[in-house]
Amino acid sequence: MTTLLTRILAGAGGVFAPDRLLCSSRVTVLNQTPTAFHQLIAAQDEDGADDAVRVVVFGGEALNPTLLKPWLAREANRATRLVNMYGIVVS
Repeated sequence: MTTLLTRILAGAGGVFAPDRLLCSSRVTVLNQTPTAFHQLIAAQDEDGADDAVRVVVFGGEALNPTLLKPWLAREANRATRLVNMYGIVVS
């Protein structure tokens, strides 16, 4: 992340590719809104790269489970645990 920030501060341009960042950083636990995750699924479909994500925690907005079908269709993603934390209330 420091390298990315340094490049941005130095004025580097380019396209932010979250799927490539996930792969190169070997992220294993990801906390995302469903909307952001849906964009990541689309990017992963275009790129085709495998990541190291083992747990995805959803929050911030309601999760529509049908949006996860493309993610689960990839063999490499089937072992990933998907956790929906939206709407959980602590009393």
